[in-house]
Amino acid sequence: MTVDHAETEAARAGAGQLTPVAEPQPASSLNPPPPSSASRAAADAGPRERSADLPRILKIRLPVIVQLARRTLPIARIRRFSLGMIIEFDRPVGEPLTLLVNNRPIAEGWAVKVGENFGLRITSILDKLQRIRSFGS
Repeated sequence: MTVDHAETEAARAGAGQLTPVAEPQPASSLNPPPPSSASRAAADAGPRERSADLPRILKIRLPVIVQLARRTLPIARIRRFSLGMIIEFDRPVGEPLTLLVNNRPIAEGWAVKVGENFGLRITSILDKLQRIRSFGS
């Protein structure tokens, strides 16, 4: 197996650590999955192969989701859902929201208003290498 120079440098610099952007917050929910065989193959590809694929890769569209909370319920309870019903979640109101890209957590932040729309101010984020690896699985 070939070790990429960027991976070695990232490991020395503390890869996987969250980089605070503003108002650092705990990010215990940000645990990236292990790299897939596809992402390992891309890491083993030569520089020419990677640079030739880069324009195509950068055009790929991925779902970006801000997750308020998550809960698992039995089907029997879900069947009883009705208009006006309140579903309680175990996440405190004062915690930051989780940013998912391709259904993988990569950052956390606070809800903000942007004109008449909702936005997210990122306060902590995985380093670039970990973010890229999370897209591969």
